[in-house]
Amino acid sequence: RTLVVSEGRSGGRTRLVQVRLKPRGSMPPFVVSATSPDIWGITLNGSARITGNMHTEGRSSSAVIANGSVKSNGGLYVRPDANVEGIRKEVGKHFQGGVDVDPEEYEYPMPVAPSGLTYRGNVWANGTPVTISASGQYGDFSINGGKLTVDTSGGDTTVHVKKDFVLNGTPNLTITGDGAFRLYVDGNVTLNGSTKGTALDDPTKFAVFCRGRWVTLNGSPSIAAVIYAPQSHITFNGHGDFIGAVVGKEIVNNGSGTMVFPAAYRDRITDIDIGGAGGPPIIETGSWSELSRGAD
Repeated sequence: RTLVVSEGRSGGRTRLVQVRLKPRGSMPPFVVSATSPDIWGITLNGSARITGNMHTEGRSSSAVIANGSVKSNGGLYVRPDANVEGIRKEVGKHFQGGVDVDPEEYEYPMPVAPSGLTYRGNVWANGTPVTISASGQYGDFSINGGKLTVDTSGGDTTVHVKKDFVLNGTPNLTITGDGAFRLYVDGNVTLNGSTKGTALDDPTKFAVFCRGRWVTLNGSPSIAAVIYAPQSHITFNGHGDFIGAVVGKEIVNNGSGTMVFPAAYRDRITDIDIGGAGGPPIIETGSWSELSRGAD
């Protein structure tokens, strides 16, 4: 937050006005962040092993549901006006770090893909490899049982999919080069089978920005990624391993794999540019006071 103070004088009067500026949005430093203010923002089923903190915008005691033997070595952070005691009673035993209030406010703007990308048609591949070496916009993007290679040797590669993005079967996602793969999807995202992403130690190499209704990881996908889908239902199924950070409206983990927020990459994760968040900061009205008053 940045506090801006302005002093003005006119007609013998002096007034002091202050406003507070805050950024439009950035990735929060949690392995899971649920934007829904309603019940069941986070649902933890099965026996997943979680490393890192979680955050929910939910207010009621049912903002987070935890079933089975799921355990987190981190904490659960809630907003100041949430039913903290109720949430603590319901799910506190599943979080070794406890349930606490986070005084920070987070903004979750919808992601917006960069404009001006070259349109490159559709991708429909069945068992054949696909290589992308330049940024571009696509209609449909579906790969069944093939390999997807994204070459970032020339810098970050940005792909904007206007419809759905689907990897089915046992595709392998490989990101080569020193850049990152930035994927914007207007529709839904589905990763089925045993999708495996490279650079599993660095989730900032693969960032997914979704505007659709859902993001689903089925089977045993093991990836390192940052997933930002503030109005999507995100589901983790199977026993795959996930390293990175997730923002979704509601998030469900039904699996038995792991979810890890890599502390060593905290700053790089929170510095990721969220499309649509790069505009002017939000202005919060602060207070004003009249320091002195002259004649009317």
